[in-house]
Amino acid sequence: MKFVMKWILDGAVVVLLLMYFADVPFIEAVIAVTALTIIAYGVGDQVILRSTNNAVATLADGVLGFLTVEPVK
Repeated sequence: MKFVMKWILDGAVVVLLLMYFADVPFIEAVIAVTALTIIAYGVGDQVILRSTNNAVATLADGVLGFLTVEPVK
């Protein structure tokens, strides 16, 4: 359930931003958000958050988001 919520909330923001700022088609934006969510949930929430605190996991999510979305442009 947490994964689905993360995917929906990330998707609502990232899809719109990718479509507006990078002129990415909707389907490619959804694919990018899905990849971002899988990576961020698997690494950020399941590995980093369990071994550190929320601030470190949030920072790692931001870095992972940048690294995932940057090649889409």
